[in-house]
Amino acid sequence: MDFSDKALIFKLGKFREADLWVRMLSPSRGIYTAFAFGGSRSIRRFCGCLDLLNTVQVRVEASRTKEYMVLGEASLLACPNRLRTDLGRLGMAVNCLKFMEAFNVSSDSALVSYKLVRDLLDLLDSEVSPPSLLPSLFRFRFAALQGFAPHIHSCRLCGFTFCRSSYLYFQTAEGGTLCAACVHKSRPGPCVRLGPEALSALQTVQTQQPRDWSSLDFNGEVRAQCAEVIDGFIQYHVGLVWNGGYFRRV
Repeated sequence: MDFSDKALIFKLGKFREADLWVRMLSPSRGIYTAFAFGGSRSIRRFCGCLDLLNTVQVRVEASRTKEYMVLGEASLLACPNRLRTDLGRLGMAVNCLKFMEAFNVSSDSALVSYKLVRDLLDLLDSEVSPPSLLPSLFRFRFAALQGFAPHIHSCRLCGFTFCRSSYLYFQTAEGGTLCAACVHKSRPGPCVRLGPEALSALQTVQTQQPRDWSSLDFNGEVRAQCAEVIDGFIQYHVGLVWNGGYFRRV
């Protein structure tokens, strides 16, 4: 079980006076927890690098009983300094990581998940004005990478490809879009009416990394339409909803 890898720290806490448990995301192993004995004191083995959102190079060993993993040593690779002092940005990052943890990340999707989170943190640490809708956009993109991608590039019934002047309707239950003609023919359940700007934004978020989202214009109407689509889709198809500071299964 012994291995060396880089990892992103997204949760940690004390369980004895000088010992820590560390929850990490690895690009090869997904999410796992290791115990850092002496982690809050040992400068030689951990160099003060065990902190939230740090990217570290770690050496992990199996415990003597093979029941859990032990963090043998760690060295700092990257630290998002701006997030340390900006509570708004830090809150966005933590919200995204809580969603990812509730969704879970297996070794099969570890690399794409790790790259997405690293790109998100880079955006939050460098962008002058990150979009306030960023946590919702992250959920939409992360779900798509896990195989939960709604059909939003054409009408799911007639196949009409939407253009810049198109208005369409998003069906939450079916996880797809309808053109104006088909929505009147099929008499679907509750729909969200999307304008061309909101559609274009959702298409970009679904297929591109966070560094490409900063150029999107989320005015009041576009923001409301995108938020309604994303929240409805995530709750209905992924089964997660934000409640009491955590994402819970519904």
